[in-house]
Amino acid sequence: MDNKKEYYFSDQLCWDCKNACGGCEWSESLEPVPGWKAKKVKKVDHGVEYETYSIKKCPKFERG
Repeated sequence: MDNKKEYYFSDQLCWDCKNACGGCEWSESLEPVPGWKAKKVKKVDHGVEYETYSIKKCPKFERG
């Protein structure tokens, strides 16, 4: 049994990616990227709750 924990951070990997503005499924149409290592999370912004993803790894990530 693997007791190793994975941690997901609030900062999104996308903010540092050159594909962040329409260059992938997520930034273009809010569809998960195939091959992601991500966890669905609930967040609250100005009193409105919504679901999004905390992305740990993405096959389309390119620092940009």
